[in-house]
This record gives sequence, C-alpha cells and structure tokens, in this order.
Amino acid sequence: MDDIAGDKSARSIEHQQLTDRIHELEKVKQDFERQSFEYNSLLERSPDPIVIYDESGQARYINPAFTTEFGFTRNDVLGKRIPFVPDEEKERTAWIIHEIIKGRQLSGFETKRLTKDGRKIDVSLSTYRYYSPEGGFAGTIVISRDITEHKKMEKELRNEIAKRKQVEAELRTAHDELKTLLDDRTARIMKASELMKRSAERLKKGLE
Repeated sequence: MDDIAGDKSARSIEHQQLTDRIHELEKVKQDFERQSFEYNSLLERSPDPIVIYDESGQARYINPAFTTEFGFTRNDVLGKRIPFVPDEEKERTAWIIHEIIKGRQLSGFETKRLTKDGRKIDVSLSTYRYYSPEGGFAGTIVISRDITEHKKMEKELRNEIAKRKQVEAELRTAHDELKTLLDDRTARIMKASELMKRSAERLKKGLE
C-alpha cells in the first residue's frame, strides 16, 4: 500500500511539472506570435522597398513600399523571379546571389533595377540571409534603399530578425524539453502501472 501511495504522489508531482511546462511553452508561443506580428508590421510600415526571396530566388513577399517604388504588385511577382534586372546588371546580380549563398552579407551594394513601366533606377541593396526553424538556409531578405538616409531602419530590422531567430530557437528547445518530459512521464506511468499490478497480486495472495 505504501508503494501505491508513493506512486500516486510521484504521478501528482509529475503532472504538476507537466502542467507548469505547458504553461511555460504557451507563454513562449504567445511571445513568438507577438514578435511575429511586430516583425510583419515593421516590414509593412518600412518606407524602403523590401523583398523576401526563398532559397530558389523566387519572391515570397514584397512590402507596399516595393510596389510604390517599382510598380510590381504581389500578384505580379509572388512565386516568381522578379523581372527587374537590366541586361547590363545580370552578371553582377549573379555574383550577388553567389556571394549570398556562400554566406556573405551585403550592405550598400549599388546597382540598377527596372520598374514595371520600364524605367531604370539606381538602387542600393542590403541583404540578409534567413533560416528555417530547423536551422537551414531558407532564403534572403533584400532591402532597396538610400543608405545615407535610412540607417536607423536597417538596424531595427536586423534586431527584429535576431529576436525572431532567438524565439524560434526557444520554441525548438521548449518542444524538445516537452517531448523528453512526456516520454519520461509515459515510462514512469508504465512502471507505476506494473508496480500496482504486482502489489495487487501480492495483496490478493495475502488474502487467500
């Protein structure tokens, strides 16, 4: 009987630990959602044109400032390669892509781009790699802007990206910890069940 009482007490403690961990995980999730909202709001409010490319170079996102500057809408370019590189800039652009894939971050790279109506404009590009929750290369964020006027915005975006990566890392860690806790709890329950079964059998024999 003492074994049974002890098992119940252990299960109660484990249940409380699990409940506490679930609450912690929920808080991390809420923080992640809040920071995601702030991150997306920052992109939408940015006065600088921003494009997010996937690992194959197709556009996943453009902000309103990009449409204002270049004339392309989201319907025009999402899921596609943006057709705005002049012929004379294609070789340099290929070099940029090669450098990004190698892991280099570019800032203030001066080049030219075409608007939807065919106008050619001078731009300054800053690029940032971003990663999947598993840590693999997922694509590139490209900001087209005048670097002499918007240094503050660049710093804020870089900080937001760092925060997002930190939250994603915390979520991965919390997920792993929760899985370990659940696996351990399952093993303990199975062990406790076996002990209860044996105790019941001993008790039954004692009563016979």
